[in-house]
Amino acid sequence: IDNEAWGRQRDLEKYPPPFGNALYTQDLYFHTLNSGFRIPPAAGSASGVPHTPFGYNRVYVQVDGEMNWEKWWAGLRGGRCFVSNGPLLQVKANDKWPGHVFTAPKGETVAVYLKMELVSRDAISAIEIIRNGHVVRTLSAAEWKNNGGLGQLEFDESGWFLVRALTDVAHTYRFAMTGPFYVEIGEQKNRISAASVDVFLDWAIDAKENAKKAPPEKQAAIASYHERSIQFWKKRLTEANAE
Repeated sequence: IDNEAWGRQRDLEKYPPPFGNALYTQDLYFHTLNSGFRIPPAAGSASGVPHTPFGYNRVYVQVDGEMNWEKWWAGLRGGRCFVSNGPLLQVKANDKWPGHVFTAPKGETVAVYLKMELVSRDAISAIEIIRNGHVVRTLSAAEWKNNGGLGQLEFDESGWFLVRALTDVAHTYRFAMTGPFYVEIGEQKNRISAASVDVFLDWAIDAKENAKKAPPEKQAAIASYHERSIQFWKKRLTEANAE
């Protein structure tokens, strides 16, 4: 689907068709992580909204030992997962699954080496390492195979990273993406980006303005929620420790 349905509309110049909706949605997820919220990715088919079959969008969770629902949900909450509508992707950083938190004292560096297993029916067009919402390394499938891995990342401040694999399917955005890994340096547990918080603050303010188009009785019913949302993001902005 290449529209936001009932959601906030994207900037079509920044996120043009045919992949704009998918990239916009993922960037919103990255802004969520950049706002200091450790929420693992999940997936649902939404069959009937887009023209995709049941089970098209999926989340896979790493479960050790015998699988049961309790372990599966615990694994998802812990971020030991990847989402996909095509490729099967497994990534370890220093032999740890996604969701792991790497720590180091202030002034020291965290170095992580990334290894990946990837299976895809479609040709892979790019493998991307995303750090704090930005693509910091792009490899071809051939480079990954020749290198025997994805290389090393170094952190001297807190943040997060994940891996995304893209296919060359032209008519739809077919990909797989791991849950994030986290890095904590010193006492700073979360990296909170002012720019990312601003995205949600602006959204909350716009939503309050748009609500003025509703009948008065409906405005009254939701006014306090809009104001609480705005105040929440304003407070979050005061806690920002990154641009």
